[in-house]
Amino acid sequence: MAEAGAPAEFSSERALEHLRQFATEPHPVNSAAHDRVRDYILDQLRKQGLQPELQTSEVLSQKFNPETGTAVGKVRIQNIIAQLRGTNPESKAVMLAAHYDSVPQSPGASDDGAGVATLLETLTAVKAGGRLKNDLILLFTDGEELGLVGAQAFANENPLAKKVGVVLNFEARGSCGPVFMFETSDINGDLIKEFARSVPHPFANSMMFSLYQTLPNNTDMTMFRRAGLKGLNFAYIGCVENYHSPSDNLNTIDSASLQHMGSYALALTSGFGNSSLDLAGGESIYFDVFGKRLITYSQKWVLPLGLLTVLLVAAVIGFGIKTGGLTIRGIGWGALGFLVSLIASTIVFSLLSLIVPSDERGNSASAGLFALCFAVVLFAITLAVYIYLSRRTDVLNLSAGALLWWVVFLVGSIFTLNGASYLFTWPTLLGIIPLLILLVTKHRKVHPLIPVLGIAFATLPCVALLTWTMLGIVQGLGFRMPMLFATLVVLMSGLLLPFLEFRPIWRTSSFRPKSRRRVVTDKASPINHY
Repeated sequence: MAEAGAPAEFSSERALEHLRQFATEPHPVNSAAHDRVRDYILDQLRKQGLQPELQTSEVLSQKFNPETGTAVGKVRIQNIIAQLRGTNPESKAVMLAAHYDSVPQSPGASDDGAGVATLLETLTAVKAGGRLKNDLILLFTDGEELGLVGAQAFANENPLAKKVGVVLNFEARGSCGPVFMFETSDINGDLIKEFARSVPHPFANSMMFSLYQTLPNNTDMTMFRRAGLKGLNFAYIGCVENYHSPSDNLNTIDSASLQHMGSYALALTSGFGNSSLDLAGGESIYFDVFGKRLITYSQKWVLPLGLLTVLLVAAVIGFGIKTGGLTIRGIGWGALGFLVSLIASTIVFSLLSLIVPSDERGNSASAGLFALCFAVVLFAITLAVYIYLSRRTDVLNLSAGALLWWVVFLVGSIFTLNGASYLFTWPTLLGIIPLLILLVTKHRKVHPLIPVLGIAFATLPCVALLTWTMLGIVQGLGFRMPMLFATLVVLMSGLLLPFLEFRPIWRTSSFRPKSRRRVVTDKASPINHY
């Protein structure tokens, strides 16, 4: 838990004080507890010198009501809206958003009490740090759990929506773990640049956004995007077993997650609040490096990089075939090894995932540990398959066959899951290096350490990227997509195949200790025995 520091800094301790006041019981729409949460937020905003307004609206909800077995129907919602004026009131505004209703069975400490507390504490820090250039709008939506009806009412009915230049929406689908930026609006180039520049510990990648778009999940950001608003969506997703349950309470919420969410909110409010909100910049591909830095580049580079990578792979394989280092038959065995390994690994992973206790599946640390252990098992299976196939062809051909599958997934990602293209582009580019090293040094006398170090230099960054991605997939999706996890492990194993070429290194005089030989001469035979 972060200690309450200077007022201009975000403090999870102060944010938790807010949660202790209103996240003590379920507060669904139209309940007495819901009205108490509304009044608490209004009171806190007035204490900060703002003049909050209530947007009351009747909205049709299509959300299913388990008690009646029908749609909820019309609901009366009350959004809470407050503005903090900037030095340039004519400019667009930064809007922070979170919903203050909960599901009937949960106190909603994380979903979305964390978002509400983040907005209130960010307001305190912003006011203590001096005026922003742009206006700041705080929107506490109502009825999110009834089908995003509060956000819909704001976007469709409130004239203030036209003033919004960027919206930052805060959510939770669990009660622990790092906060991911998992969704952006279209034309996100400038959004991602500001996110990369402002946030101290970014957790985000464009693959996550591409996958999220294929899922039937929605947040208030869905309504903001439909209204044409630009913005970013945030949530922590660890300890998912607490989501929408009585255990989403003050005992389970992780203060570190709350602090991480607050660091996003304050940094981006300051960044966007003091810059032009004429946001454009095209579409971006992006991914974080262990939550330390965000790598980003324009989506315009996806196709040229993909084409360059495919041509380089074709050139290296063509060079190998021409010089006799590769054969079409041998490459075919390498490609077959991938398929066999993938089928076996998917089956094994599906079986292994059954042993993960239900209470450990949502725990970020436990699920990650299980995932790493399972990855080691799948790697061993893949390695065994390729070692068996090395009886029919050599490591060079097996490596080339495995690299061809990287090309297949690269091309597939470019045309079907564009945001995930980075995950296949860079490992494929780097994967060319070990194959080329083996081809060039095959018939040359070089110290074995030289190619080993070259191969390690090319493959270890790929292993790090893929491992980090697999941990994120398990944290976000659990163990529900065995083929996706198995595919990444088998692909990663294929990149490491060139190391098999150096299995006999220990036999060379450079690497083994010199043994003492005693020559015994048999006078009856001209043969020397050793």
